[in-house]
Amino acid sequence: MKQIASITFFLTGLLLYAQVGINTTDPKGTLDIVGVANSLTTIDGVIAPRLTRAQLTAKGNTLYGTNQTGAIVYISDISGGDTVSQRINITQVGYYYFDGSLWQFIQGDDWHTTGNTGTSSTTNFIGTKDAQDLIFKMNNVNSGRINTFNTYFGYDGPTTVGNFAYNTAFGNSALKSITTGTLNTAIGRSALGALTTATSNTAVGANALGSLQTGLGRNVAIGLGALASTTTGVENVAVGTNALNANTTTNGQNTAIGYLSLGSSITGTNNTGLGYQAGQQNTAGSNNVYVGGLSGGNNTSGSNNIFIGYLAGYKPTPTAIGGGNILIGTVNLPNDAGNDQLNIGNLIYGTGMSATSNSSTPSASGRVGIGTNSPQTAFHVVGTIRNPTVLTNAYANTDSFVTADATTGDLKSTPFIPVKIGSELSLNGTTNMSAFTPSQLADFYFVDKTHTLTLPTPSASFTGKLVRFYLFGGNPPNFIVNGVSTADMSATGTLPAGVTKPTGSNVLTITGNNMRFQFIDFICSGTEWWPSIID
Repeated sequence: MKQIASITFFLTGLLLYAQVGINTTDPKGTLDIVGVANSLTTIDGVIAPRLTRAQLTAKGNTLYGTNQTGAIVYISDISGGDTVSQRINITQVGYYYFDGSLWQFIQGDDWHTTGNTGTSSTTNFIGTKDAQDLIFKMNNVNSGRINTFNTYFGYDGPTTVGNFAYNTAFGNSALKSITTGTLNTAIGRSALGALTTATSNTAVGANALGSLQTGLGRNVAIGLGALASTTTGVENVAVGTNALNANTTTNGQNTAIGYLSLGSSITGTNNTGLGYQAGQQNTAGSNNVYVGGLSGGNNTSGSNNIFIGYLAGYKPTPTAIGGGNILIGTVNLPNDAGNDQLNIGNLIYGTGMSATSNSSTPSASGRVGIGTNSPQTAFHVVGTIRNPTVLTNAYANTDSFVTADATTGDLKSTPFIPVKIGSELSLNGTTNMSAFTPSQLADFYFVDKTHTLTLPTPSASFTGKLVRFYLFGGNPPNFIVNGVSTADMSATGTLPAGVTKPTGSNVLTITGNNMRFQFIDFICSGTEWWPSIID
């Protein structure tokens, strides 16, 4: 009997330290359980320990350690307990295994590459549950990264980036080289691809701002190759294919909108180009404005110019243009190399402008010409000037009148206007003829009803000369003539009613309702002017 007991204990020990089989005499593992497949009443299966989250919580955080790695439990209820420490992942009913430090949920529905059904937007997702970046790769090359402050998608994208960068990149190699740059947005192949530390740039389009590396930034490039060559440029705006494409280093404040607008500008600053190839030939000029297709196409290095209109300032062969010029219309400069010129529609021209002076002080040398591109005076007109309005009383209450120089045509002022019979001009105000020399035996003038007239100084050469003044404009309330004879007029005849001249005075006055006076003649005796009033 003792022998049988010893054998039994010996066999039991072998079982404890060998393989165990249930329903099988040939166990294939430490524990091999074979179901009773042919029995319809046998319940097959292995049931893991069943606990509620509250029960597992009650066991504390030290009972399970590395020695319990691999332990499996089934959490049947999560209404109690907590989700801290080892139980941080116990948020739903199901199987959990212990990995040595945390209980991990055993997923029952894998995320399939062929598609999934029955998903929930609250529980099913691709991503992380911790603060680590979400990384995408293709052929083991970085192709996407999402973290708290940055978003990148595209093959060969950024590999390193600091937090608080607020960068966004979409496209092959977009923002590929970034290290510490912030607030950048790149959309398109190699957009901002060379950028390392520059900030606040926006690039949309293949290779847009593709060479920018460092600097203050604040550039905007939209279009294939827009601002593609700038490395440290600042505050440029380029919209259009290859707009500002050649702009290189430390240049800024340029604005180009349109295909190849300012496309050759290498070192220029503060230029504005709007239109197809506007300012396209400009390489080094600054402070220029180009508005219109191919406008300013002739300018390579001139500065402070304004070109407005299709083909304004354009020539097939680029030429060095001066500075401070203004062109409006499909026109060119009279002198390409000249400065401070104006051409509006090949009609109005100007020279000597102060286009580079930020002030309102008139240019002392400025000239404007109409019909001439070489004005010789402040205002120079080639051609006829016409005013369709009758110039009645045009010179009222003025001290002088405008005449044209007989030789040069320059407009000048003169104290009187000799008007011959047949003219329709009338004078009023004050006319001083003290320096006037009668040119004929009889000179005739038209004057208005309210007038003060000073006759020419008598001279022996005037002897027998007659000056006649026709009165126009109705009743003369007060027509005064200075310089008549000082003798008492009554000695030669009685003056008509309304005409007075004190004895010894050289002043003749006509007043009252004297419409019968048609004209007044003054005849020179050589020493005095004698009046003759005709009714």
